Amino acid sequence: MADLFGGRTFVPLLGQKYGITEEGLNYYNCEGVGEIMPYVMGYAMKINNMNLSEELEEKLIVEVSNSYIYNMAISQELESKLYK
Repeated sequence: MADLFGGRTFVPLLGQKYGITEEGLNYYNCEGVGEIMPYVMGYAMKINNMNLSEELEEKLIVEVSNSYIYNMAISQELESKLYK
């Protein structure tokens, strides 16, 4: 999910500031998702219905948290380089 939302910020910054090609930014291409809110809600429902063990649920939460931390760090670094 972080990449879905982060892509809206990263793609213009990386493309314009650093000259990264559209092909290089394919990771953030979410055109097939359609409407974001129904996609996010469906995604959340699937995760909630996974019936994970307590251990796997904890690992999933850690990975999700890490992805948000990494995206925030990337955003901050990109922003700092833009305004130097």
